[in-house]
Amino acid sequence: MYISQSSITITNDENSLNQTFLITSKTLISINGVKSNASQIKSGNIVLIQVNKADPTKANVILVNSHFSG
Repeated sequence: MYISQSSITITNDENSLNQTFLITSKTLISINGVKSNASQIKSGNIVLIQVNKADPTKANVILVNSHFSG
């Protein structure tokens, strides 16, 4: 995983392809239920990303939870 203030790139477990999603000012980031920012996401975290229906390259929500398993 690669993360910056403007994007997150993850490896899809189903097909091993890298996918990049844009992080905008409207993206909600939550770590264990606490509102967070992109700099708090660490490489190796398992994330759930909800994409924007109109533009699936943009992340609406990024959830990180220590109970997610890989």
